[in-house]
Amino acid sequence: MIHLLDKRSTAVLQVLLQAATFISVQELMKQFQVSRRTIYYDIEKINDWLCQQELEFVQYTYGKGFFLNDQAKDQVAKQFLMLCHLLTYQLRTGKYTLL
Repeated sequence: MIHLLDKRSTAVLQVLLQAATFISVQELMKQFQVSRRTIYYDIEKINDWLCQQELEFVQYTYGKGFFLNDQAKDQVAKQFLMLCHLLTYQLRTGKYTLL
């Protein structure tokens, strides 16, 4: 069974994938107009998903913020591509097995 991220968690992950450096909690709070706790909750969901996919976790450094290293970014991008192909196939065939 493949678990998918919700819309906001996916958007947070996309921001991390595009970032060249650390992204602060404050930046994410401002961009998504949510609380600090919500950002940490989203990162927890992202890390749970990454763990299920056997990928590296989002890193956090006090005073800097969240970060995905280049290897992790490549792995996540490949996983997203694979999931997009699965979803496209399932939408065309009417078979929905992803949960």
